[in-house]
Amino acid sequence: MEVETSLLASLVSLTSVQGQRYLNLGDVPGPSGNVHPVIAPYGVFTAGDGELNIGAATQGMWLRLCDVINRPDLKADDRFVENADRMAHRDELKEIIEGELVHKGKAVWTELLVKAGIPAGPINTVEDVFNDVQVRHLGLVQTVKHPRLGDLPQISLPINLDGHGLPKVNTAPPDLGEHSEEILSEFGLANSEILMMREKGIIG
Repeated sequence: MEVETSLLASLVSLTSVQGQRYLNLGDVPGPSGNVHPVIAPYGVFTAGDGELNIGAATQGMWLRLCDVINRPDLKADDRFVENADRMAHRDELKEIIEGELVHKGKAVWTELLVKAGIPAGPINTVEDVFNDVQVRHLGLVQTVKHPRLGDLPQISLPINLDGHGLPKVNTAPPDLGEHSEEILSEFGLANSEILMMREKGIIG
């Protein structure tokens, strides 16, 4: 059996809710930002040390979320009983949830939520990414020698060929104009022409 797809087909399938909304209702939805277009609470929330994404996609997940954030009273709140109610009061609900999330960090909340069967994950800064245990384990940063600057960290090529691991990055990025002579020679310029260009400051 052969499986085929394309980038276009994959992207169209990812329109899911918004795409079906257009196909069935003729409605052309606008951008929904960092929230789900038809489910609440589902989106980005601010915790004590940063942001995380929480997706309470079902009624059961919503009820468990109330327990995780120690707000079981929200289950019986008329504003939040059903998903339609929560959508109508999305901003109020977000404020209430964030009022509880502020007491712990995003990593702690992620662990608690996932343990309760609620999809969640931290929104990482670039610093978070490169300090991530899995990123380090995969060797996604390599060190290269630079002739002037010494050891430089370099992002690895994310390609593992036949189980041989990530390709080794052997050279640091060149200085501006470092390889001008080699490149111009490959284009067929004579050494005298290259020297003249250097003397005139055309190349460094």
